[in-house]
Parts: sequence; C-alpha cells; structure tokens
Amino acid sequence: MNHRLLILQVIIWLNTAVSLPAQVGFALPFINQANTGQVMNLPVTVSNFDSVLSVQFVIRWDPEVLQFISVGTYSLPDMGDEDFGLTNAVDSGIFRFAWYAPDTFGVTQPDEYTIFKIKFKVIGDNLSDTEVYFTELPPLTFFEVTQRGGTTYGYGPNNIPPVLEQGFVAVGYTVSANEPSEASDVQINIAPNPFSERAQIVFDVQSAANAQISVCDAAGRVFIKKEMSWLPGRNGMEIERSQLSGSSTYFLVVESEGKTWVRPFILQ
Repeated sequence: MNHRLLILQVIIWLNTAVSLPAQVGFALPFINQANTGQVMNLPVTVSNFDSVLSVQFVIRWDPEVLQFISVGTYSLPDMGDEDFGLTNAVDSGIFRFAWYAPDTFGVTQPDEYTIFKIKFKVIGDNLSDTEVYFTELPPLTFFEVTQRGGTTYGYGPNNIPPVLEQGFVAVGYTVSANEPSEASDVQINIAPNPFSERAQIVFDVQSAANAQISVCDAAGRVFIKKEMSWLPGRNGMEIERSQLSGSSTYFLVVESEGKTWVRPFILQ
C-alpha cells in the first residue's frame, strides 16, 4: 500500500486492560476520489448518544476545496434552521451548531444515526483535499455536549473528551486503498483534534495484536513509524508539536492484522 508517508518518534503511554468509557461520539465520512464539480451530502452521525440534553460545536472545512450549499435532513426533535449559524461565515468554511432537547429527559439515538447532512459542491482542483472537522470557536461556541445526570463532554478541563471521527475529502486521489470493511475491532480516537501543542491517540482494541503506526503529511513525507504490541483494552500514544513540521493536516495510518485505518488530524 502507498502510504505517502515519512516516520517520527512518539511518546507512548500505555494503560492496558482498561475499557474506555462509553463516550458520546460524532463522525463525518472519509471520502476518496471526489470529482471537481461533484455535489455530495456528508452525514453527521453519532455514537453513544444517550439521554443527551444539548449539543453545540463548530464544523470547519477549506472553502477553496468545498463550497457549502445547504444543511438538511434534520433528525433530532425540534431541530430546525435556527440551530445552525448559517451566516456569511460559511463562505469562510465555518458554521456553528447548537441544539437543545425539547424536555429534561434528553434524547437517545442508536449508533451511526444521522442527525443532519451537509451538502457541498467540490470546487477544488484535482489532488486538492480538505478535512471537514468538528471543533469550537470560543467565546461564542464551545464544544459541549450535556447528558441527563450532569455529564458534560467537551474540551474544557473538567469535561470528558468526546470521540470524534473527523471527515476528509480527497479530490481525484485515494489516501488509502486498503481500508477495512469493518472497523469495529479497533476504535481510534485523536483528542483534541485540531490541537496546538499535543494530542493523545487512543486505540481501544478487542484482542491482542501487533500494529504498525505511521504519521505523514499530504505531500507524502513520513514523520513517524512505530511498532506497537496491543493488549486487549486501551492502548495509546502522545504526539507533540515539536515532532511534526508545523501547522498542517497530517494522517495517522494504522496497520494491523491485514487491515488499514487512516485518520486525518490537524496541527494548528
């Protein structure tokens, strides 16, 4: 497989045989081989969405690659246009989302449930790309999810980090041609994402396995290559700004047991 990479040293922390809590999660799709002029709907899906009282976050993308058209397919109770900050900021690749449950019981939805879809037109040239990612823009919109019972997820010091699967659109090329058909045996979380100083990468695995971890940029330069021996449960590593080559989009490439996972992340 062509990783389009180069390799780097990482700081490893390992906390084995400990299961991750059922953190609330949000996901956007990873799209290879998009075509200039193509119109696509990117679904925002959830996991562990249990008794949720409120959600707010920001979604960003590169407006030179994707042109925002609309948002729709509202699937949470009382969700409407007023929950989206669809101002002129969408021309800069930004919109805000804030939703509140209609009662104090909260809302529960199954895993992989689509809460809304974003329609884009691909305007980038061939070989361009963009991450479509969840973040926050304080002080107007912090990343925050509250559950009945008082649990709060977000980037704040007293909050539980959410599980985020950031989206990515590659125009006219494939980042990974060997993605597994099922990713349920390995859960990968990068937090925070984007990050400015350091990020923790957590691999939650069901069984012992050997893995090869690589980090590269979109130009194919490899900054990290690391072999890991996973034990069942929680395995992790930390990446610091000093190990990378400045602000950019990078790719975490994980190979294990004949399967490959690719996760983009951003150093601000």
